[in-house]
Amino acid sequence: MVFGAYDSYPVYRFDTADDECGTRLFQFEVDPQYHSKIIGAKGAVISRIRTDHNVRINLPRRDDPDNSTISILGLEANALAARDEILQIVDKHVSWNLRIALT
Repeated sequence: MVFGAYDSYPVYRFDTADDECGTRLFQFEVDPQYHSKIIGAKGAVISRIRTDHNVRINLPRRDDPDNSTISILGLEANALAARDEILQIVDKHVSWNLRIALT
């Protein structure tokens, strides 16, 4: 059985950040090897996701002991949409790497 990004990183946590505004902090784990794909050339991909979904996205530093946890702060629907877009990027590269490995 082959697992994609959605199956590989099932850690999701919600913490209320600001009840008045309805913003939420959403954290999930992505293997650090895919962080550069999420960031994109000169930060273009992550900047577009932040703008499109009106969220704050923080990726950990490489030397951070918990370097796989990505945090998204925003309205719940926006944060979930940003998370889904990030996981689609990761899933595309996981699938691509698996195809190469199988050939």
